Amino acid sequence: MTARSKRGCAVGVVVLLFASSMITILLGVAIWPGEAKLTAPFLCPDGQPDAFVVTDTYNVQPGETTTNFTLYCVGPDGDSTDVGFGIPMLLLMAGHTVILLLASIALSVLTAVRVKRRHPGLSMQDAAQVELADAARDAAGDDDAPPPPPPNNPIEGAIPPGPIIS
Repeated sequence: MTARSKRGCAVGVVVLLFASSMITILLGVAIWPGEAKLTAPFLCPDGQPDAFVVTDTYNVQPGETTTNFTLYCVGPDGDSTDVGFGIPMLLLMAGHTVILLLASIALSVLTAVRVKRRHPGLSMQDAAQVELADAARDAAGDDDAPPPPPPNNPIEGAIPPGPIIS
Protein backbone atom coordinates (compact mmCIF):
# COMPACT_ATOMS: atom_id res chain seq x y z
CA MET A 1 0.00 0.00 0.00
CA THR A 2 1.49 3.33 -1.01
CA ALA A 3 1.67 6.42 1.15
CA ARG A 4 -0.89 8.11 -1.08
CA SER A 5 -3.41 5.28 -0.68
CA LYS A 6 -2.82 5.21 3.09
CA ARG A 7 -3.49 8.94 3.24
CA GLY A 8 -6.64 8.47 1.15
CA CYS A 9 -7.80 5.70 3.46
CA ALA A 10 -7.18 7.87 6.52
CA VAL A 11 -9.10 10.75 4.94
CA GLY A 12 -11.96 8.35 4.17
CA VAL A 13 -12.08 7.17 7.79
CA VAL A 14 -12.09 10.76 9.08
CA VAL A 15 -14.89 11.72 6.66
CA LEU A 16 -16.87 8.62 7.67
CA LEU A 17 -16.53 9.38 11.39
CA PHE A 18 -17.38 13.05 10.88
CA ALA A 19 -20.47 12.21 8.80
CA SER A 20 -21.69 9.61 11.28
CA SER A 21 -21.19 11.98 14.23
CA MET A 22 -23.10 14.76 12.45
CA ILE A 23 -25.94 12.37 11.58
CA THR A 24 -26.03 11.19 15.20
CA ILE A 25 -26.14 14.72 16.58
CA LEU A 26 -28.79 15.90 14.12
CA LEU A 27 -30.95 12.82 14.42
CA GLY A 28 -30.39 12.00 18.09
CA VAL A 29 -30.69 15.51 19.49
CA ALA A 30 -32.47 17.80 17.05
CA ILE A 31 -34.89 15.53 15.18
CA TRP A 32 -35.65 12.42 17.24
CA PRO A 33 -34.15 12.14 20.75
CA GLY A 34 -36.24 8.99 21.22
CA GLU A 35 -33.80 7.19 18.94
CA ALA A 36 -31.80 6.53 22.12
CA LYS A 37 -34.48 3.99 23.05
CA LEU A 38 -33.07 1.75 20.31
CA THR A 39 -30.02 1.18 22.54
CA ALA A 40 -32.12 -0.08 25.47
CA PRO A 41 -31.61 -3.80 24.69
CA PHE A 42 -27.85 -3.24 25.11
CA LEU A 43 -27.93 -0.93 28.14
CA CYS A 44 -30.99 -1.77 30.25
CA PRO A 45 -30.88 -4.48 32.93
CA ASP A 46 -32.97 -7.60 32.35
CA GLY A 47 -35.63 -6.68 34.93
CA GLN A 48 -36.20 -3.22 33.40
CA PRO A 49 -37.27 -3.72 29.77
CA ASP A 50 -39.11 -0.41 29.23
CA ALA A 51 -37.01 2.53 28.05
CA PHE A 52 -37.97 6.20 28.17
CA VAL A 53 -36.11 9.30 27.04
CA VAL A 54 -36.83 12.21 29.37
CA THR A 55 -36.20 15.80 28.36
CA ASP A 56 -35.41 18.31 31.12
CA THR A 57 -35.35 21.99 30.16
CA TYR A 58 -33.90 24.59 32.51
CA ASN A 59 -33.76 28.38 32.34
CA VAL A 60 -30.32 29.01 33.80
CA GLN A 61 -30.36 32.76 33.17
CA PRO A 62 -32.85 35.02 31.45
CA GLY A 63 -32.58 34.30 27.74
CA GLU A 64 -30.57 31.10 28.24
CA THR A 65 -32.13 27.65 28.08
CA THR A 66 -30.45 24.29 28.70
CA THR A 67 -31.99 20.98 27.64
CA ASN A 68 -30.81 17.60 28.92
CA PHE A 69 -31.85 14.22 27.55
CA THR A 70 -31.69 11.13 29.77
CA LEU A 71 -32.45 7.49 29.00
CA TYR A 72 -34.24 5.69 31.83
CA CYS A 73 -34.85 1.95 32.03
CA VAL A 74 -38.03 1.16 33.96
CA GLY A 75 -39.18 -2.16 35.36
CA PRO A 76 -42.75 -3.43 35.88
CA ASP A 77 -42.68 -2.36 39.57
CA GLY A 78 -41.64 1.21 38.72
CA ASP A 79 -37.99 0.77 39.63
CA SER A 80 -35.74 2.69 37.25
CA THR A 81 -32.12 3.03 36.19
CA ASP A 82 -30.66 6.30 34.90
CA VAL A 83 -28.50 5.33 31.92
CA GLY A 84 -27.70 8.91 30.88
CA PHE A 85 -27.37 10.03 27.29
CA GLY A 86 -23.65 9.82 26.51
CA ILE A 87 -23.34 6.06 26.17
CA PRO A 88 -26.55 5.74 24.10
CA MET A 89 -25.22 8.49 21.77
CA LEU A 90 -21.91 6.62 21.35
CA LEU A 91 -23.79 3.41 20.51
CA LEU A 92 -25.97 5.31 18.03
CA MET A 93 -22.87 6.82 16.43
CA ALA A 94 -21.37 3.34 16.07
CA GLY A 95 -24.60 2.15 14.44
CA HIS A 96 -24.70 5.13 12.07
CA THR A 97 -21.05 4.52 11.18
CA VAL A 98 -21.81 0.90 10.28
CA ILE A 99 -24.82 1.96 8.18
CA LEU A 100 -22.78 4.60 6.30
CA LEU A 101 -19.92 2.15 5.77
CA LEU A 102 -22.26 -0.50 4.36
CA ALA A 103 -23.93 2.08 2.12
CA SER A 104 -20.57 3.29 0.76
CA ILE A 105 -19.43 -0.29 0.13
CA ALA A 106 -22.68 -1.05 -1.71
CA LEU A 107 -22.28 2.12 -3.79
CA SER A 108 -18.68 1.19 -4.63
CA VAL A 109 -19.69 -2.32 -5.69
CA LEU A 110 -22.53 -1.02 -7.85
CA THR A 111 -20.20 1.50 -9.48
CA ALA A 112 -17.59 -1.19 -10.13
CA VAL A 113 -20.21 -3.45 -11.71
CA ARG A 114 -21.42 -0.60 -13.92
CA VAL A 115 -17.87 0.23 -15.01
CA LYS A 116 -17.09 -3.43 -15.74
CA ARG A 117 -20.26 -3.79 -17.84
CA ARG A 118 -19.32 -0.76 -19.94
CA HIS A 119 -15.78 -2.02 -20.53
CA PRO A 120 -15.87 -5.84 -20.35
CA GLY A 121 -12.43 -6.47 -21.88
CA LEU A 122 -10.49 -4.23 -19.50
CA SER A 123 -9.28 -4.80 -15.97
CA MET A 124 -11.12 -2.94 -13.22
CA GLN A 125 -8.30 -0.42 -12.83
CA ASP A 126 -8.07 0.28 -16.58
CA ALA A 127 -11.87 0.48 -16.86
CA ALA A 128 -11.97 2.95 -13.97
CA GLN A 129 -9.34 5.11 -15.68
CA VAL A 130 -11.34 5.06 -18.92
CA GLU A 131 -14.47 6.05 -16.97
CA LEU A 132 -12.61 8.94 -15.33
CA ALA A 133 -11.30 10.10 -18.69
CA ASP A 134 -14.82 9.90 -20.17
CA ALA A 135 -16.23 11.88 -17.24
CA ALA A 136 -13.53 14.54 -17.60
CA ARG A 137 -14.20 14.82 -21.33
CA ASP A 138 -17.95 15.11 -20.70
CA ALA A 139 -17.37 17.78 -18.05
CA ALA A 140 -15.13 19.76 -20.41
CA GLY A 141 -17.70 19.60 -23.18
CA ASP A 142 -17.71 17.98 -26.59
CA ASP A 143 -14.87 19.50 -28.65
CA ASP A 144 -16.23 18.10 -31.94
CA ALA A 145 -19.52 19.98 -31.69
CA PRO A 146 -19.61 23.39 -33.41
CA PRO A 147 -19.90 26.39 -31.10
CA PRO A 148 -23.38 27.87 -30.75
CA PRO A 149 -24.10 30.75 -33.13
CA PRO A 150 -23.78 34.23 -31.65
CA PRO A 151 -27.07 35.97 -30.89
CA ASN A 152 -28.40 38.32 -33.57
CA ASN A 153 -29.14 40.96 -31.01
CA PRO A 154 -26.14 41.76 -28.75
CA ILE A 155 -28.49 42.37 -25.82
CA GLU A 156 -30.26 39.04 -26.34
CA GLY A 157 -28.72 36.38 -24.15
CA ALA A 158 -26.84 38.88 -22.02
CA ILE A 159 -27.17 38.70 -18.27
CA PRO A 160 -29.20 41.63 -16.93
CA PRO A 161 -27.39 43.88 -14.45
CA GLY A 162 -29.83 43.17 -11.63
CA PRO A 163 -33.19 41.70 -10.79
CA ILE A 164 -35.95 42.34 -13.26
CA ILE A 165 -39.00 43.76 -11.53
CA SER A 166 -42.05 43.81 -13.73
